Amino acid sequence: MKPLTTLLPSVPRSVMDRVLDAGRMTAVYLGLVLALLGSVLLPTVMVIGTAAVVTAGLGPMAQAAAESTAADVRGDVPAPPAPLLQWTLAGVAVGNFLLGLSAWHNARHKAATARLESFEADTRAVLGNHAQQITRLKAEAKSAITHTHLSEVYQDIKGLAEQVHTLAGQQQEANSNLRLLVARLVRGE
Repeated sequence: MKPLTTLLPSVPRSVMDRVLDAGRMTAVYLGLVLALLGSVLLPTVMVIGTAAVVTAGLGPMAQAAAESTAADVRGDVPAPPAPLLQWTLAGVAVGNFLLGLSAWHNARHKAATARLESFEADTRAVLGNHAQQITRLKAEAKSAITHTHLSEVYQDIKGLAEQVHTLAGQQQEANSNLRLLVARLVRGE
């Protein structure tokens, strides 16, 4: 059976979680109601079942049950004290309630565990992706330009700048000398 998230991919995950939680809680409440009804209905069903067996006449066991039931009705056999029966029924009701409560708690625990496992799996996936990215960045950082490489480049630029300034100064000196020569030739000296 496919999970609901694959059957209904357009429904957001948070909505699906709420729907599933509501379904689980409905099942738990239904179980609690059935447990409480069972604690009331069980003795009634047992009495009706015994009467049905008696009326159907199903062999010696049924006849023995019929005779004991008939004796109970006539009063030949003393009936158990009413408080004992009431305490027994109350004990069965409390037991059924506690079983239902434990089932409800177990369902809540399973749902919480499933949510935590899902969160853990998602977190591990994200952290795994981060670890891969960090490993890739470290590998790229080994071949990346560092401060020592940049200092060498700046030293080369500084050396070229000094050479350009020297050439510029020499060019200005040569221009000055040419002007002086042209000025002397024009004056005739």
